Amino acid sequence: MTVVLASRRDFTLSNFARVAFDGESVRFSTTALKTIGKAHADFQVYVDKNRGKFIYGVTSGAGPEAKNHRTPEQQKKRMRRGLPFAALAFGDDMLPDSVVRGAIFASLAMFIDGTTATSPDRVRLVAGMLDKPLPPIPAQGLTAAGEIMPLFALFGPSWQKAAKGFHAGNGNGAPFVSAMGAVAAIQARRRLELVEKVFALSIEALAAPLEPYDPALKPLWQDPYEGRALDGLNRWLRGVPRKGRRSYEAPVSWNILPRVLGQAHRAVATLEQTASYSIAVAASNPTFVPPHRGLLYGKTISTGTYHNAIVPPALDGVAASWVDLATLAHRHSVKLHKGEYSLLPDGLLPTGTDWLSGHSTTLLEYVANSFVDEMRDLMVPNLLSPVEPAASEQDDISSPGFAAWRAEAKIARLMDMVLAVLAAVVSQALWVTKRKAPSALIGFLEEIRTLFPVVESTRRLGDDGKRLADAFSAMIQTGAANLVQPTK
Repeated sequence: MTVVLASRRDFTLSNFARVAFDGESVRFSTTALKTIGKAHADFQVYVDKNRGKFIYGVTSGAGPEAKNHRTPEQQKKRMRRGLPFAALAFGDDMLPDSVVRGAIFASLAMFIDGTTATSPDRVRLVAGMLDKPLPPIPAQGLTAAGEIMPLFALFGPSWQKAAKGFHAGNGNGAPFVSAMGAVAAIQARRRLELVEKVFALSIEALAAPLEPYDPALKPLWQDPYEGRALDGLNRWLRGVPRKGRRSYEAPVSWNILPRVLGQAHRAVATLEQTASYSIAVAASNPTFVPPHRGLLYGKTISTGTYHNAIVPPALDGVAASWVDLATLAHRHSVKLHKGEYSLLPDGLLPTGTDWLSGHSTTLLEYVANSFVDEMRDLMVPNLLSPVEPAASEQDDISSPGFAAWRAEAKIARLMDMVLAVLAAVVSQALWVTKRKAPSALIGFLEEIRTLFPVVESTRRLGDDGKRLADAFSAMIQTGAANLVQPTK
C-alpha cells in the first residue's frame, strides 16, 4: 500500500500510522509535484532579485555562521559538499524504526506547499528513503538547539546531492519531536485501553460496588474525558452480576478510577491533538512564501520552527497520568492480598495453604514498588534548560523534546510492568474465589493466564511477570489485537 500526498491535509495521524508502523510507502500527487516545482523555480528568481539581502542559509551561512554573507557562487560550492557532518550522536539505544519513518513523513509536510523551495527530484529522494534500509540513529546525544543532531544522522552528506538550484533551508524543522509525539500518542491510546481492561478485571476481582462507575454520573460531571472513562469501564463490565457484591464502599483507589482515568483520557487526547498539528507543520528555517497577489517575488521568513514547544508538555502530561495510574494499580495489588480489606481469602491463598507454601501471588506487589519509585524519579517536567548548551553564541537554547520522549517511553514501559503485576493478582483472585471474568474480558483473562498461569505451586513468578509485561508492550507497539499471537 502507498500513502498518496496531495496536500497538507493528508498529513494525518492515520496516514502517519500507515507509514510509521505499517511500513507503507509514500508518493506525491502530480498536482503536489507541480506546486513543489513551481515554488522551486520561483525561489530561484527570488534569490536573484535579493542577492544582497539576508536569506538564512542561502545568502548567509547557517547557525553561528549566519552573520557571514555568501555570494551565490560560494553557496553553490557549499551545497555541492553537502551537510558538514554525517552523524555525531552516539549512545546505547537506537531510535525505533517507527520514529525514524515518522520523522521522514513529517519532513515531507515541509516540502508539499513549496515552503522549502525544494526541487521535485529532491523531494522524491527523501520520500524514497522509506523504501530503503533506514540509517541507524542513536536515541541519545540528540539534545541541541533544534534537531540538527538527528538530521545529520538521517541525511548526512547526501542531503544536498539531489538539489538543483537554491532552496530555502534543508527542511530544518522539528520532524523528529513531531514524530516522537505522534508515535507516543498512537501507543498511548492503545495502552489506555489495556489499562481500562485490567482495571475492569480488578473491579470484578474485588466484587466492588458498581455505583462509582454508573453512567448516570456523566451528565452530572459534565466532563467529556471522565465520560469516556465511564464508558470504557462499563464496556468491559457489561453483564457482571449486580448481586453478591461487596455491601459497602470499596477503598478509595477503586472509587476514584473514573476520575483518574478521565485525566488520562484528557492527557492522551491532548497529545493526539498536538501531534496532529506538529506532523503537518509546513514551515522550516527559513520558510519561503511563494509569490501571490501583492507579493511579486515572494519572501523568506527566518523562523524558530525547528523548536517544537507543544509536544514536550503533552508528553509530560501523558507520563504523569501513567504514574498516577500505576500508583492506583499498585494499591489494588496490595489491597487484594489483604483479606481484611478485600473480603477475599487472605493472601489470595487456596484453602488449607499458607503464604510460605508459595501457592499465591502474595509478595508480588513488592516487585511493583521499585517500578513505581522509578516512574516517580523519571517524572520531572521537561522545561527549557537554564544552562546554555553549547559554545556557539547562536545556539543558546536546546529543545526539551528528546528528553520528554525518552522519559515518557521509559515510564510507559514501567506502566506495562506494574500492569502485569496487577493482571496476575486479579487473575489469582478470580481463580481462588472460583469466579469468572466479565463476559467481555473472558478471552483477555485466558490470554493473561497463558502467559502468567495461576499459582498452584512454587515457581519463578518473575519470569512469568516479565513475559506478561513484554506481551503488553508488544501489543501496544504493534497494535496487535491479542496478547498471545498464534504460532506459525
